[in-house]
Amino acid sequence: MSNLENLTSKIIEDANKEAEKLLSEAKKEENKIVDEKVKKGNKAKEQIIEKSKREAKTKAERVISNTQLKVRNNKLEAKQEMINKVFDEAVIKLQNLPQEEYLNFIKNSILSLDIEGDEEIIVSPNDKNKIDISFILTLNNKLKAKGKKDLLKISNE
Repeated sequence: MSNLENLTSKIIEDANKEAEKLLSEAKKEENKIVDEKVKKGNKAKEQIIEKSKREAKTKAERVISNTQLKVRNNKLEAKQEMINKVFDEAVIKLQNLPQEEYLNFIKNSILSLDIEGDEEIIVSPNDKNKIDISFILTLNNKLKAKGKKDLLKISNE
């Protein structure tokens, strides 16, 4: 029986060694799988962080761009308001000029233009009584003296 005991003992010992070997290999495989999963997790985490940083940067740039656009639009609006105000004031000043000064201003403005001398002048309804045929004749004489055509006329519009 001692042989049988030795044999049994040997089988059990070999089985235990094989079991330890299998457990050791399984543990190594488990560690390898865990390490791979941790690496994948860390890589995914880094990708998520990078993506979040890019999205945050893009969003910040968009906010800055929108703010700059609003500031630019506000400046343009303020400039346009100033232009409108100055234009309105200029119209009022022109309307309040004495008739002789007003006609001189119109005459000088027309003569300063690069015109041929055969154009039609469109006159506002408010100026129909101020700008008459004698005014046009004076302009035509000045144009003729400059060597241009003397065919200016008042439009029927």
